[in-house]
Amino acid sequence: MKRTNSICIFLCIGLVALALIFFAIAKTSEKDQREAEEEDRMLLTENSSIPSASENQAKYMVLLENDTVVVYEIVDWKKYLTTDIAKERLPEDVVEDLRDGMDFSSEKDLFAFLENYSS
Repeated sequence: MKRTNSICIFLCIGLVALALIFFAIAKTSEKDQREAEEEDRMLLTENSSIPSASENQAKYMVLLENDTVVVYEIVDWKKYLTTDIAKERLPEDVVEDLRDGMDFSSEKDLFAFLENYSS
């Protein structure tokens, strides 16, 4: 009887320890993801080549992100659109422009640009 109780107590302690380990891993990965997103956001706002919305009234910024064309709203640097346009399908001069960021003041201009390189 004592042996059965000891085994049950040992198993319970082990299960609690495993649950705590999984909880700690989940919290750490969540924190790492938030930090990575914050770092990306800071890099975007700290890049001196990216104009602010007040400088030229641009509303959208198009950038290369992981070799894919991505659109951000300039006002709050919120991701507006992730496209399926790969870097390989773009001319080299456009790739160079996208590294610094291309800004557009209207949705019409933005989508005209994107349509030129969509499949």
